[in-house]
Parts: sequence; structure tokens; C-alpha cells
Amino acid sequence: MKSFILQAVDDGLVKRNPYSRIDISRGNENGLTRYLTPDEFHRFETCVIPSESLRRVRDLFVFQTYTTMSYSDLADFDYSKCTEMDGQKVYMANRIKTDKPFMFVLLKPALAILQRYGYQLPIISNVKYNLYLKAAVTYAKIDKPVSTHWARHTGATMLLNEGRIPMHIVQHILGHATIKETERTYAKVMDDTIIKAMSSYDAEKFRPKKVGNGRKSHF
Repeated sequence: MKSFILQAVDDGLVKRNPYSRIDISRGNENGLTRYLTPDEFHRFETCVIPSESLRRVRDLFVFQTYTTMSYSDLADFDYSKCTEMDGQKVYMANRIKTDKPFMFVLLKPALAILQRYGYQLPIISNVKYNLYLKAAVTYAKIDKPVSTHWARHTGATMLLNEGRIPMHIVQHILGHATIKETERTYAKVMDDTIIKAMSSYDAEKFRPKKVGNGRKSHF
């Protein structure tokens, strides 16, 4: 409703937003509640979608996930701003929402999508994007209220749960002002990440060793 009300205000159909003084709880705002799992994302990325318009929407979502951009930054994306560093295509810009700088490497799946559209993304309005996206994810048998911002959460969550990319690097990729902002939203990990971390734990290394007199030593 927010988009329609704000559009009505801009068009002069209503004088002010009737909900502006109402505090509506959105529940848990943690990014972990609004993302696709790696399995869900893979299914969506590879599923067969007969509609060309829905495939374009899927491509936008996948590109967003691999770049962690918000919709406004996606709409502002300009491939000519990319530079080459160490053999990688790197994109640097300032976030539309906060004017904070961010940067990321264009990974191969993201580059493949750009090449498909002649390096000019098929941007549509956020309202239509969200509407078509909900239809597109059904082809991957995903029953979640997916929206455009889920791509940013999905990308950031996957980066952090990979375990090899430090929090402060993800902060700069996302364009967050402070690392606390990144930690507050994305610090939790998924169950499979915990299992992976615990599987690499060698308990034998921490057992007390016997010394010459038969006693145990912790050193």
C-alpha cells in the first residue's frame, strides 16, 4: 500500500499520507527472516520459466543477489562505471539511499546476465518487479513472500555464511555506514554453516596430554 499511497500524494489525489502517524509493527526486521536459502536460490536461478517477462525479472533478482544491490541502486546501475582491477570487473558507486560508497566484483553469473542484455539491465518499476517476482518464484516451488529487497539479504547472507569473507568486507560491499549495522542485520548464521564449522573442529587437539609422571597436562 505504501507505494500506491505515496504515488497518490505525488499526483495530488490525496493531501497527505493517512498512515503517516500510525506505527505499524513489521515484526522481526532481521535480514535472516527475508532471504532465500542457498537451495531455494539455486532452484530459482535454474528453474524453467516459460514467460520471457518473468525470466527477465528472475535475471534482475539473480543479478541483485550476486551484487547485493538494493532496487534503487540496481535501477541506477551503469556498467560504464566498472573498472578492471587484478583481472576482475569492479563496480564502485554511492548508495542512492544513504550516499555511502560501496563496491563489488562482478562475478561470472552477474556478468553473464549483463551480456545477455547488452550490458543494459531491463529495469522496470519496483511495483511491477515485486508483482512479477511473486509469480516467478512459484516456478521454483518457493512459497515465500519474496520481494526485490530479498535479493540483497540473500546475497549478503550467502557471503557471510560462506565463512571466508570477513564482516568488514561485507560491510563495504553493502555500503553500510558502520560494521555494527551489518552485524545487527546479518550476523546470525544458518544451521548448515554451524554444522560445517563444528565438523572442522578437532576435539583431540584440546584434550589434555600426558606428561612423564603419568599426570595430565593442559599444555
